[in-house]
Order: sequence, then C-alpha cells, then structure tokens
Amino acid sequence: MSPLRLLALVVLLVILAASFYALGGGGIQDNEDTKDYPPHSVQQ
Repeated sequence: MSPLRLLALVVLLVILAASFYALGGGGIQDNEDTKDYPPHSVQQ
C-alpha cells in the first residue's frame, strides 16, 4: 500500500470518528450542554 493511500485512509477514519463524536455517539457526552462543547476540543 502506498503512503498516500494509507494517509487517505487515516484521514477518512479521523473524519468518521469526529462525526461520530459530534453526534454524541462517543459515550463521553451525557447531556446537551457537553455535546456543544466537547472536552477534547479547544473553544476560542
């Protein structure tokens, strides 16, 4: 597998994981308040 294809696969997995957590399916967010401000992201 070429490095470029491997990189594309990793990026795709990261995007899927991010969308999964954004929908509240990660099990970390319990209520509506923490869903808007996940602890792993820095809010400016």
